[in-house]
Amino acid sequence: MPAGQDLIFFDNSEDWQVVANINRTATIVNENSHTPILPIDLGVSLFSDYIAVIAGTTRGKPSWQFAGDIRQVYNFAPGGNNPVTGVLQSLPTRLFINRLQIVETNRISPDRFRLRYTPPFWFKDCSVRVYEYTGDTLNFVKDALFSIGNALGVDPNQPSGLIEAQLTIIEELITDKFAELQTRESSQVQLDDFRESQLSTRISQTNAGVYTLAEGLAAILPPEQGEALRRAVSNRLQLDLGFL
Repeated sequence: MPAGQDLIFFDNSEDWQVVANINRTATIVNENSHTPILPIDLGVSLFSDYIAVIAGTTRGKPSWQFAGDIRQVYNFAPGGNNPVTGVLQSLPTRLFINRLQIVETNRISPDRFRLRYTPPFWFKDCSVRVYEYTGDTLNFVKDALFSIGNALGVDPNQPSGLIEAQLTIIEELITDKFAELQTRESSQVQLDDFRESQLSTRISQTNAGVYTLAEGLAAILPPEQGEALRRAVSNRLQLDLGFL
């Protein structure tokens, strides 16, 4: 998990609310032609960090995978000192037919955003359903920063002046330390795997050497005693005679 990235929870269906369920059909011109379905405003205004989307068609071919894309749309009206006006769209998220996909929204503004779905031009009909995540999130950096802010007697969400700069530095330190711990943990796992592999190799080499020695002794013993020695060593070392 990247430092600062939210964790969301999937074990409660009540945390996901349907906010859009749209179906459209293309205008058929003739047997081999139709008018493409235009991009669809899904008619919702959201302020969510996470949504889930599923889209598809009832007239698709087995080889089809692409189901269009969905994007956020902000509409900034002129006023105050706002230098941005007009419609602003986020980068599209590609969708795949009948596959439920979690989308982390791009929070480029504290304003609410709308959703626009664009089906592939070859779809003769389409459906799209959107769920809004309303459950809790867990964020290591934000939670730690909030606790520090409380300890300092300030609201971490509304800092000012020197305290704002201090909290920013603390947040960066927490994020860096969290990333360092993740890297160290990953490195330790790799090192443990390497050591385990090396140990396993050495044990296999030692077992093979012992068995080779036993095989040499068995060759100079009477057949019954030689076979008994082979089996005793094999059982002791848990070797497979058929493999050797």
